[in-house]
Amino acid sequence: FIHGEDIDTNEIIPADKLLSMIDQKSALLMAILNEYNILQIIPTHKDNSANELVEKLKMALILVCVVLGAICIILAVVLYYVCKRYQRKLKAAKAMAYVNS
Repeated sequence: FIHGEDIDTNEIIPADKLLSMIDQKSALLMAILNEYNILQIIPTHKDNSANELVEKLKMALILVCVVLGAICIILAVVLYYVCKRYQRKLKAAKAMAYVNS
């Protein structure tokens, strides 16, 4: 966690804005970096466009899996009832009619 305050307005700076400001002005901080033996600054913001694309593809894949799973379950239930109905029709067709003549 990181906290920052704007000296002029005394407002709290959001963490993402503060980190981006530190990344942008890292060259100006060289004296502090040398004093504390910091060798390298790695930018905090990474390329999120590729990461967002992967997340969207994952969500699409999950959605497709859920829809296909629901379709499979519905088809299995329908097939079960159709088979039961057909078996009842076969039993009715095989049954002998007892007619008094």
